Amino acid sequence: MNAPADVDTKIGRQAQRVLARLKKNRTAAGLLSIAGLVLGTLRDLAPIVVVVAVFQVAILRQPFPDLGGMIGGLVLVMLGLALFIKGLEMGLFPLGEGLAQGLRTRAA
Repeated sequence: MNAPADVDTKIGRQAQRVLARLKKNRTAAGLLSIAGLVLGTLRDLAPIVVVVAVFQVAILRQPFPDLGGMIGGLVLVMLGLALFIKGLEMGLFPLGEGLAQGLRTRAA
């Protein structure tokens, strides 16, 4: 029987091979990038959702009026924020960096 360390090492090597194959495939890399953005947005939105849900249930003592609609709306908010952040990273941040570089060289 294999020792747990051997099993962990095998799993780690397999995961590295799968990640290497995915990085070669541009579509998969793009999907991983989008998934990372959406998960990051979920992580950022989770505290807000928890506070609102606790307030709704514990303080107001009211059920959620349309839970399915609210979940659908939250999914759309997550996707929208993820796309907004990606747009900032692609368009506005490089512009700001270029302006900062220009000001830095002009001041020197």
